[in-house]
Amino acid sequence: MARHQAARSGDDPAHLSRDTLWISRFMMAAFSSLAICILLVLLYFAGVTDARAVILSISAIVGSVLVFWLIFWFGLNRGSRDPSLTLPMATSAVVSLLFAMTLSDVTRDVLVSYFGLVLLFCVFRFRTPMLLLLCGLILVGYGAVIALSWPVGGWKAHSDDIARWMAMATALPMFAVIGGNIMAGRRAAMRRLAASEERFRRLTALSSDWYWEQDAALRFTTVSAGLETHAGIAPARLIGKTVEELRADPAPEELAAYQNAVHARQSYAGIEWRMRDDAGALRWISMDGEPTFDAAGELLGYYGTGRDITQRRQAEALVHFRAHHDALTGLPNRALLNDRLAAAIDQARAVSRELWVVFLDLDRFKLINDSLGHKVGDMLLQIIAQRMQGVLRGSDTIARMGGDEFVLLLPDSPAGSLSTALIARIMDAVCAPVSAAGNELLISCSMGIAVYPADGDAGDMLVEHADVAMYRAKQAGRNNFRFYKAEMNELAMYRLRMESDLRNAIESQEFVLYYQPQMDLKSGRISGVEALLRWQHPRPGLVHPAEFIGVAEEIGLIVPIGAWVLEQACTQAAAWQRAGCPPLQMAINLSARQFAQKDLVSSIDAALRRSGLAASQLEIEITESLMMTDVEQAAATLNELKRLGVRLSVDDFGTGYSSLYYLKRFPIDKLKIDRSFVRDIGSDPDSEAIVGAIISLAHSLGLSVVAEGVERHEQLAYLARCGCDSMQGYLFSAPLESEAMERMLRGLPPSKAAGERGKMAGAGQMPGPVASGKAGAFNPPPAWERK
Repeated sequence: MARHQAARSGDDPAHLSRDTLWISRFMMAAFSSLAICILLVLLYFAGVTDARAVILSISAIVGSVLVFWLIFWFGLNRGSRDPSLTLPMATSAVVSLLFAMTLSDVTRDVLVSYFGLVLLFCVFRFRTPMLLLLCGLILVGYGAVIALSWPVGGWKAHSDDIARWMAMATALPMFAVIGGNIMAGRRAAMRRLAASEERFRRLTALSSDWYWEQDAALRFTTVSAGLETHAGIAPARLIGKTVEELRADPAPEELAAYQNAVHARQSYAGIEWRMRDDAGALRWISMDGEPTFDAAGELLGYYGTGRDITQRRQAEALVHFRAHHDALTGLPNRALLNDRLAAAIDQARAVSRELWVVFLDLDRFKLINDSLGHKVGDMLLQIIAQRMQGVLRGSDTIARMGGDEFVLLLPDSPAGSLSTALIARIMDAVCAPVSAAGNELLISCSMGIAVYPADGDAGDMLVEHADVAMYRAKQAGRNNFRFYKAEMNELAMYRLRMESDLRNAIESQEFVLYYQPQMDLKSGRISGVEALLRWQHPRPGLVHPAEFIGVAEEIGLIVPIGAWVLEQACTQAAAWQRAGCPPLQMAINLSARQFAQKDLVSSIDAALRRSGLAASQLEIEITESLMMTDVEQAAATLNELKRLGVRLSVDDFGTGYSSLYYLKRFPIDKLKIDRSFVRDIGSDPDSEAIVGAIISLAHSLGLSVVAEGVERHEQLAYLARCGCDSMQGYLFSAPLESEAMERMLRGLPPSKAAGERGKMAGAGQMPGPVASGKAGAFNPPPAWERK
């Protein structure tokens, strides 16, 4: 019957619960009726009552049960307010008992006690008024039975029935009142419990927490629906299982706190573990639990709340990753490098093996970053990082320290695997052409290597020594590597002192300009001067730019230094002109970082306006390599400068990679032949041919030519034969201070003081003008001073 009713209800859980309730009530009534029938049969076989009374009584009882079974089977009860039909079943039971009691005195005596069973059956369903009404029905019915049997034997013969009736008249109403009140309190408590459960259900529905219970074996017995709502895990998956059986991580340390707490029968909070949801994804679960005990102190189980903390753990993991990895490349950062370096040193110490710490710096990366923009620079760093990761071994670590600096940890695992071949593979990966944002880039790197334990046994010391070796590699020509040596520290300390002194040099006004004249080979007159930067250091004295320009570029001071040179040179040229000197070209060099500044043209225009110098008297010198870094941007900048009115020249021509096409494209006015070609005139026919070709090429393009580094008469004679326009070098004049340069422009001989200062600049003895034919004696200056 239960299956039939379930089918009729469509297996709805609410219907199943309700059907189970009234079916259980019907079955209790049926079993009670069966017990009465068995009792009647036993009375018959005991000879206490006759067959007629037994048969009629059983027929009445079974008939009433059968009627209700048919009602339930066909679902005729569903339209009733009480689908269990408690009142009709109780009334039918009372009538059946009363009918059986009329059949014989024995049945009357035996069955009277079953009225209490009927009333007990109803006390769980009816309130007190209905119970009293049922008591009245029983008492009236029993009284009617007594009345029907009254003619037989008189009232004394029925004294027992009368006594029982009176006892029932007293007890049954009391039972109804007491039982009704008790059940009323129980129903009120049930309503409060139901309301509390509903509030709890609503709260858990609004909260991200879910409720659970475990038995003494720590198996889940109850799990609220919030688990599925918030974590996508069906509660049924947890029922009957322990946390250990459900967790996805095999590592025991994750649940150590949980296991310690339950072993000690203590409460716990914030136990975090992972399990897979119904879709197979890993979810982080956090649980708080409290133990519950019986009166004897025995553990009954645990209960508590849980919550899905997957998003929080993912956010924490992201924060941790960002705190230990570089945002641009995804490589470990300095913090994670320190941790791994300490672990690598410990491991190398344990197995008595070497560990290489490699400091890698990209060569001329700042030039690319400044000229092509940070977007291209970032793309280049990402590509280089990926390439290096591709050639490293699984045991190696590469970290980005910042900018274009990287540190690599190369353990000797397996033993004997460290070699310079690995370093060569890394360099090859870096040096391969890179295509970034439509630009084909060539870049190289310099590396310094410190070896544990020979070069240090602490991580910071190894990184510092590798950094020192890297700078030594750069000084050796870049695009190579050097192993650390103890004597490199002296060079590193010198560099650190220079960085510190450079930062104070501008404010302390320690920079000075020297001026080297350029002579027109046709007229023998001075056609222009080039401003040359020197650093008047308070301790070592005059410092050549070759020793500090590279450092200034790396620490970001080259732009303010270049701005100072521009301002001073323009101001000096204008001052000479106001003092009566003939107009001339003032040439200054631009660094790559200056050339990449967006406000370059406006800053030059401002310097010209402040000084009063005409734009046509300023000559900007740039190198071939600077123009070729980004041809489009270089062309745009040079055209802006040309529109401003300044003259443009290519310095050190012949040493770069420019072609005839680019010379035609750029608005160039002058080429300066590099000193390396001029130096070999008279001794190397190839150099002479190159010089002649450059002069011929420049003139064919309408460009003038200046040869720099002229120190011998035979060089001057050859240049004159080839038609060179101007020359610059010690054969004509060393770089001079402004006062000495002004005297030369006026045609006056240099003062003794100026000559002494000239010697400080490495000038040596100054010959007279070549045009006069008085060459004078010549002592070659130091190589770094020759211009």
